[in-house]
Amino acid sequence: MTSEQSEHTLRRLLASTPFGIAFSGDAALSLVPGAAPGERRAVQALARRIDFAVLGAERLSGSGAPPEAPRLDPTSLAISLASDHALGVFVAQTPEHDHPYNAARRLLTADNLTGGALGVVVAHNDVLTPAPVPAAWTSELTGPRTTADFTEVLRDLWNSYPRDLLIADRQSGVFGRSEQIRAIDHSGVYSVAGPLGIPSSVQGEPVLASWAADPADDFPAAEVLVLPVRTLDDWASAARGALAVIPVLTAGDEGDVRSVLDSWAALLDAISGETHVAAVAIEVTSRLGLAATSAAGVLTALLPERPQTGARTLRERLGFAPRSRDLSDRPSPFSEEQTSTDPLSTTKTKVHE
Repeated sequence: MTSEQSEHTLRRLLASTPFGIAFSGDAALSLVPGAAPGERRAVQALARRIDFAVLGAERLSGSGAPPEAPRLDPTSLAISLASDHALGVFVAQTPEHDHPYNAARRLLTADNLTGGALGVVVAHNDVLTPAPVPAAWTSELTGPRTTADFTEVLRDLWNSYPRDLLIADRQSGVFGRSEQIRAIDHSGVYSVAGPLGIPSSVQGEPVLASWAADPADDFPAAEVLVLPVRTLDDWASAARGALAVIPVLTAGDEGDVRSVLDSWAALLDAISGETHVAAVAIEVTSRLGLAATSAAGVLTALLPERPQTGARTLRERLGFAPRSRDLSDRPSPFSEEQTSTDPLSTTKTKVHE
């Protein structure tokens, strides 16, 4: 393939495939107020051309932050980025940091505040902490079983307070149909009564992705696998047969960015039709790696500017259909026999009048 053909292939694929940046370490600070003016201008120009960001990527890949370094809270930063830059945002989440009730509440709050711009990438454990370790609020160690139960609780809670129950009819004085609220009544690694006191997402649920460091792992609740790509030659076989994938490519400097994208484009063109590539992302591991080496400028020159179509959900950006879970067979939290009024309760109790 000539350099001209390579350029044409790369631009065609970048124009037709959602593109994102996975921010590790302090790289996301380039996007927030307080960054150096030149750095912020370069990254703002890039933000107008990408569809989404992945925040807290160091928890997934281990890149960009030594274990003892202070780290940004990805969910808080997600609200700022989605609002300031009209981006979709994936947030890294692992079971040892949060009970799933707390995680579900925080993630859904961020999703509602950003108009449905949120997704979550769940991994078995934070690679910057020793593993396996006990998951939050349980003696169960982190690993596939805990991750599977964690994501089940997330999905149940996200659907326990259906958005369409809100009527807010001033004339009738009816605010909502509370009979549609459901206790999730979950018992597994975690025992969670629910419900969540937050209306469900405008996109049905936040997009649920799994970090597939080992593609052989089972990710039953995931809609998309986020694959770390260290060697592009290995990626084609790992991705084939997956429901949908987002490869995360690592680039260290300006030259790396172009080289990695060229290799990705050639590979993606070769396996077209064999796997569903939902999007592609490049991991940037530091502020230096993104702005000072002109990597942002390289990407800005290659990526077409996003059309200004107003706020869109992350599902719309990725071409995913809305997703929700029917909990109509679960008990009402207002019935006479129900789980404890404590949504984090680990015991099931009867409520007496």
